Amino acid sequence: MSFAPPLKQTPFFILFAVLLVLLTASFSPEASGATRIVTNPRIVDVSVDSPYVGVGEVFEVAINVNDVSGLGITAFNLALTYDASLLTASAVAIEGTMSGTANMTLVYNADDAGRIAIAAAGVDALAGAGGLVIITFESLATDGISSLVFEAITFNEGNPAATGNDGSVTVTSALAGDASLNGEVSAFDAAMVLQHAAFIDTLSTPSFIAADVSGNSEVSSFDAALILQRVSGLVDCFPVDGGCASKHQGDQVIDAAFSWGPVAPDGMLVHIPLILDHVSGSVHALTFEIIASEEIDFTSDIRTRLPEGWIVSRGENAAGHTHITMAGLTPLSADTLLILQTGADAAIKATARLNEQTPQVLDAPALDAIPTQFALQQNYPNPFNPVTTIQYAIEQDVEVTLVVYDMLGREVERLVDGLQNAGTHNVSFNAQALSSGMYVYRLVAGSYAQTKQMLLVK
Repeated sequence: MSFAPPLKQTPFFILFAVLLVLLTASFSPEASGATRIVTNPRIVDVSVDSPYVGVGEVFEVAINVNDVSGLGITAFNLALTYDASLLTASAVAIEGTMSGTANMTLVYNADDAGRIAIAAAGVDALAGAGGLVIITFESLATDGISSLVFEAITFNEGNPAATGNDGSVTVTSALAGDASLNGEVSAFDAAMVLQHAAFIDTLSTPSFIAADVSGNSEVSSFDAALILQRVSGLVDCFPVDGGCASKHQGDQVIDAAFSWGPVAPDGMLVHIPLILDHVSGSVHALTFEIIASEEIDFTSDIRTRLPEGWIVSRGENAAGHTHITMAGLTPLSADTLLILQTGADAAIKATARLNEQTPQVLDAPALDAIPTQFALQQNYPNPFNPVTTIQYAIEQDVEVTLVVYDMLGREVERLVDGLQNAGTHNVSFNAQALSSGMYVYRLVAGSYAQTKQMLLVK
């Protein structure tokens, strides 16, 4: 495998001539018996890594592409710009990349501060997905974030087309996880992260950089959970730390679902449980955004419904939306997480986020379905043979019994016996073993009692 030296060491016209010869050969009908130019409509996605690095660190950044098999790419040109006050580019290599596998010849120009130009060509077409080139940078003695922006991307002579997905390099002298910037990582740093995620407070740029221990350019409740794990000794590094291979960093949720529980009226207010269910994986952090047309409160301290050691923050963003952030060491299991209290006529929207996954949108709770009084409906169908349905409504959580009797007052079957949530309920009654005739069913719910008759005809 051979590499052309950097442009600053070889006259550009010589390197250009080498590339021109290679390009001519790769597109020459005589070289392969048929033209190699492809008119495939697929678009190549080009992306660049976004690492976190320390001040004065030498590091590598890869430029990657999606699967380009069958596109006939034998040459490419790239130009990338960056903040020269934070970084300097020193070298480009193709060893270990798909360009190297295709035995391409590489040239680059890193002489212009804040810009690097790269060209490569060969006879064999690129195949598969992965890295095109690897750029070596060095960070300077300044904290900050440098965007890595694609100024130009060309494959072959413009076919196939390409799109560039810009990246960034975050340079920080702060200790990862030290949001307070006091030189150590503590539970207080996790609390600061939750307050930032809940819009209670805003981290400064250096604090933000230190707090983003997951390395995804945002600060969330999951960063707080990772900090708590580090403080407690469950892990000894963060995802942003180079070479960190702790298994705890991979504790991402595989599957989980949120739902609203049965709505319970309380005068002019309603209580609405929010339930986490079908959990598969480790939930160490939660973020809720709740939008309601009326004021929201909670029927009890949220912390009482979470495992020991979890911390919670609640705030409002600029639009007035309630944000609740939670983080802890013990993974959550299926349970009721919190109970909202709001007006019976409120319109509610909500999203829920587990760890740093894509937020889930929750359907609005059916507030208009809450019964305003106790009621026992006539069974249907009636007459029936042999199955019928009995519907009843209860306006609050209460002990309920629903019993079927014959005309002599003897109990035939006890359909319901226990505490039930407010709402409308349907119970099926199967009279297959009974004789034709009139029967009575009686509902008792707290102080409410009602009796109705039904006719079994076989």
